[in-house]
Amino acid sequence: MKIDRLIYVKGRRSVGIQVKDGLLIVRAPKGIADKKLNAVLKEREGWINKKLAEYETCVKLNNDVISHKVFLFIGEKHNTFDELREKASKFAGLAIKKPRYSVRFYETEYRKLAAFILPRGLISIAERCCLDFRAVKIIKSKVKWGSCDSKGVISLNWRLIMLPDSIIEYVIIHELCHMLHLNHSQSFWCTVEKYYPNAAAAKKYLKQNNFIIKLF
Repeated sequence: MKIDRLIYVKGRRSVGIQVKDGLLIVRAPKGIADKKLNAVLKEREGWINKKLAEYETCVKLNNDVISHKVFLFIGEKHNTFDELREKASKFAGLAIKKPRYSVRFYETEYRKLAAFILPRGLISIAERCCLDFRAVKIIKSKVKWGSCDSKGVISLNWRLIMLPDSIIEYVIIHELCHMLHLNHSQSFWCTVEKYYPNAAAAKKYLKQNNFIIKLF
């Protein structure tokens, strides 16, 4: 079995196995014997193969999006950027330029839409849930969908506008709840589920569609 990334951690007691973006990442105690490590991997082989197959299926199903042959906006696919522009103008009342068919251009226009749509969504949801924040930033990240710091600044990934409304709402609520709990404790998750009862399904969607955070 091919391990894409093997990380030895001093003081770790068990072997941690993660399949992310089609890569097998293993974190193991420093000094662990190869025989013991291989035995753990053999025991988890079925789970590993299942996760790798799920990723491969996801890539195949979404190859048109990954290769920029179609474009996502609010969870829907559009065959051309012109279609997306038309949808965006109706959705947000915001016109974007005619495409020049370059990845940089698409990203620029997506980010303009994000800067217009996401802060308004954040304000609306914050008012509805009676949760406060100080400021919002639109960020570019291939690791996280959003974050909240101790000063009350919420950062939202511009790629969120490719996701369905309900998932955008979940990410925003997730970050707003960090205003009350700046951690991922049980109390934090109880608060998230108070405002977004279907949090488990949203987390699963983000995990299954993590390829979107890598686009552009």
